[in-house]
Amino acid sequence: MVTDRPHNSTADLFPVPPLAARIFAIAGAAGHEARIVGGAVRDWLAGHKIGDIDMAVAAPIDNVAALLRDAGLKVIDTGLDHGTVTVVEDGQHLELTQTRIDVETDGRHAVVAFSDDWAADAARRDFTINALYIDSAGQLEDPLGGQADLDAGILRFVGTARQRVEEDALRMLRYCRFLPRFGGAGTDDAALAALREQAGRAAGLSGERIASEMSRLLSGRGAAVAVGLLQDTGLAGAALGVTLQSGRLTPERDQAVAAVFGDDHPAWLVRLAVITRPGDAAGLAVRLRLSRRDSQLLCGLDADETGNDA
Repeated sequence: MVTDRPHNSTADLFPVPPLAARIFAIAGAAGHEARIVGGAVRDWLAGHKIGDIDMAVAAPIDNVAALLRDAGLKVIDTGLDHGTVTVVEDGQHLELTQTRIDVETDGRHAVVAFSDDWAADAARRDFTINALYIDSAGQLEDPLGGQADLDAGILRFVGTARQRVEEDALRMLRYCRFLPRFGGAGTDDAALAALREQAGRAAGLSGERIASEMSRLLSGRGAAVAVGLLQDTGLAGAALGVTLQSGRLTPERDQAVAAVFGDDHPAWLVRLAVITRPGDAAGLAVRLRLSRRDSQLLCGLDADETGNDA
């Protein structure tokens, strides 16, 4: 499905940044198709501020990385095992990933292989609203109806929800994070069933991956809704090992945190302290493998709550 321009954008075409334009040109000159993919496209269609740009290219990443280096771009091998590099120029950076398929998944890490099939690349993504692409001509490629779901406020897993979760349990936490922002129609029945049935899989996720996701979840709008879903589905207990108190993150408290910290790093830890039961902070810091500084902040806030010095 190709759309020339999104219905809700004031611009004719996606605002392609200079670095992405260079990659389009370099890949195209070598006969390789590249596309901007995922969150940047989704946020543009939704009228939100566009964040980091991610791109995909239908060619082995080693080959494309060599082309980019020959053209004078800095390429960092940040995730070659997953077919991903980071490209840097003049202070800009973006992640570039080869189109790929999952060869093996265990709920935590996937073994991937190159495939030049864009439909297969879309089919391995988490949600339909993230399986959106912009090609070099600025046209929207929407193979799974992601724009329709975005317009309708439906957050839907690609394909079978249970299969997507079994492939990577972190997708359950991502569902909770995205729901307040993109799920205005409510929780998808298939997704909710998968989260409840498979919540235990989150116990096998690394603390670092959970902390990274929680920092985003607790920094976004509607954090209380996301936390409530974590708790109601059993994900909080499995992933974090604690019971969360979503009701304590009232709009007034949330606004107070935002007023003091804005979007700065400590804000998510303060919100986490608000919803964590007294005495649970130390164990939670260990589970999330927080830095010493962040652990001290979380535990200090817990001490203020309990009246202890520990």
